[in-house]
Amino acid sequence: MNLSKFAETLRYLISERDINQKQLAQELEITHSSVTRYLKGMREPTVSAAIKIADYFSVSMEFLLGFDTDSRLESYGKSKPVGEQIEKLVTSNGLTGYEFCKKCNIANPNYYYWVNGTHEPSVDNLKKIADFFNMTIDEVLGREK
Repeated sequence: MNLSKFAETLRYLISERDINQKQLAQELEITHSSVTRYLKGMREPTVSAAIKIADYFSVSMEFLLGFDTDSRLESYGKSKPVGEQIEKLVTSNGLTGYEFCKKCNIANPNYYYWVNGTHEPSVDNLKKIADFFNMTIDEVLGREK
């Protein structure tokens, strides 16, 4: 993930909404220091935090994370649990967790952590998954209808 592109996009969205960092942190129920680190390009958001930010600004995850220049989603639904979504994609494509991990070059234990809800994928792994299934990150997360 390109942290500087994410920081630039977040600065733009905050400016467009005419709010400050503290207000954004309060609205999203995340720490002010997290927002500051995002804006300085010092910290990658968790998938949960990125979803909150994308939902708040009504933008696609691809735009927010710097993978696309098209910002607006036509329509989207509330994200479903990430692990459930990934497991559904894997099984509906006739793959085992092991096969999926091997084909995506993702460490096998990660898949099981995600499916069991003990960890979230990193943004980079989420992008790998989206690319593997030829989908957008929003589609992987169940945000797009």
